[in-house]
Amino acid sequence: MLYIIPMASKQLDSVSLTDEQAFPDAGRWVQAVVRPAVKLMAAMGLSPDLVWLAAGFFTLVSGFFFVCTDFFLGFFFLLLQTYLELCGNFLVEKHPPTLMGEYFNEILDFMGLLFISFCIANVAFESFRLIVVLFLWASLLFQNSYREYFYWNYLKELNKRLTSLSRPLDGEAASFKLLIFLRKFYLYTHTTLWKTLGWIDNRLHGPSIPTGWYQDRWLLSRQSYLRRPFQWILLALLTWVTDLGIGVLFFLILSNAYWFSLMAIRVSKFRTLTNH
Repeated sequence: MLYIIPMASKQLDSVSLTDEQAFPDAGRWVQAVVRPAVKLMAAMGLSPDLVWLAAGFFTLVSGFFFVCTDFFLGFFFLLLQTYLELCGNFLVEKHPPTLMGEYFNEILDFMGLLFISFCIANVAFESFRLIVVLFLWASLLFQNSYREYFYWNYLKELNKRLTSLSRPLDGEAASFKLLIFLRKFYLYTHTTLWKTLGWIDNRLHGPSIPTGWYQDRWLLSRQSYLRRPFQWILLALLTWVTDLGIGVLFFLILSNAYWFSLMAIRVSKFRTLTNH
């Protein structure tokens, strides 16, 4: 079982699929909005590293407005941050990023999620803040990573060539202390994350992996709604309809209910196929 994340998760969407391999992916809506900006950025000669750095800056701006209780601007800059991060991800196709940029982006996504969860929970709740921070952060992180985990395994079974970020450093990079630190931090956090996903996967399929377990395109399609942009949009809409505190609670209930229902459907579907 895979325990170290095999590639930069942000590059998964850049893998091309044939018509026979493709499935209805909600991410295509995101790509339709992102592609024009990526084309412009490529023409301007912007690197993915620079775009990811800008996305990291807007993470801080978003957190600032949440703390100031300006939720409209908080979500506006949060969606802008997500948009820029996605632009950087697709810009990889035009301009290869540096290894440091890739590590920085992965770590920034991991820690930025924790930072935003802290800012939101700190404003929305007067008690049990730490519990809410951890629950919100874990829900956002694991829902999206669960989608990535199964999609990566789907690509693996299609024999798609995937680039590893866990590969050893060589040449001058092997002596660059900051790069060494970023790599160690990346490996520690994402190894823990993918160990947990591997454990969940093992609990779902049991002692052996059923045939077609990672190739169910109906489930892959439904899992595509666990993407980060849709998570933020759902939370923003629930906050707009109610308020931030109630919005967070409804988000945690609805998003996790959807995620767990997909896992239950997967288990039930393949158990029925196995029995037959």
